[in-house]
Parts: sequence; structure tokens; C-alpha cells
Amino acid sequence: MESIKLIFKENKIDSNGEIPLYIRIIKDRKTKFISIGVKLKPELWDDKENVVKKKHPNSARLNAFITQKIADANDVAVTLETNKRNRVSSKKIKEKILGKPAVSFKDYFKDYIDTLKIKGHTGTYDKANSTYSKLNQYLKGNDLMFDEIDLTSTF
Repeated sequence: MESIKLIFKENKIDSNGEIPLYIRIIKDRKTKFISIGVKLKPELWDDKENVVKKKHPNSARLNAFITQKIADANDVAVTLETNKRNRVSSKKIKEKILGKPAVSFKDYFKDYIDTLKIKGHTGTYDKANSTYSKLNQYLKGNDLMFDEIDLTSTF
């Protein structure tokens, strides 16, 4: 299960004295941060309630925006989690929220094999193509993302 929380990163104070708000995603003890594009002075942030204080001129609008960003992050996490076909990581959740595509190891490998064939490296092509076929068979046709590869992966 993943943890999604709003964080007021006080260690990232800028020259104007404003502090950015981030969404923190923790999945499998790996953490990713997503800036939501909001910076506030410390006196305008309520740490206990995790909301913009009412003395800010746009507090209602900012609080609605923040609530929507958290809801979107939770929605993405739940949607990815219910799709059992792919492993879900904090990085994958972040990429989905930001709209960046995850990088597929299999696609990268296939492009590499195609490049070997075009350049005429037939010996290396044959070995790499054989390895790709075995990997694809092992994964039973499922995709494999770079961020899913680690020392303990069992796929």
C-alpha cells in the first residue's frame, strides 16, 4: 500500500521567504516528491490541519487546489494498484500524475536490437535477440519498466 501526504518542505525556503508544497509518495519504502507549484510564507500555513490559513487572500481557492491535487494523486495510485498486471512503484505513480511516460526496458532493448541489425553486427544481434526472446518468454509478454529493476526483483 502506498502513502500519499502533503509536505511543507521547510528546508527549501527561497529568497522571498516562501516554502514550497510537495506531495510525498511512499511505496515499497521508496519516496518520490512532486511539487504542486504552490509556495507560501510560513505564517500562512497551518501545519496541524495541512491547509492555507484564512488570512491568505486566496486561501479558499488554494485549499481547493491542494485538495484536488491530493485527490488526483490518490486516484492515480488506486487506479494503478487495481491494475494487477504491472507492479506499482512510487516512481510510476509520480510519472502518471505528471503525465510523463514510464520508460520501458523491453522497448529500449528492442530498439537496441534493431540498431544492431541495421549496423550489420550480426553476431551481437543474434545473441541480444536470443536474450530478448528469453526475457519476453520469462515475463510472459508483460512489460518491464526500468524503475522496476532492482536487486530483489522477482517479477
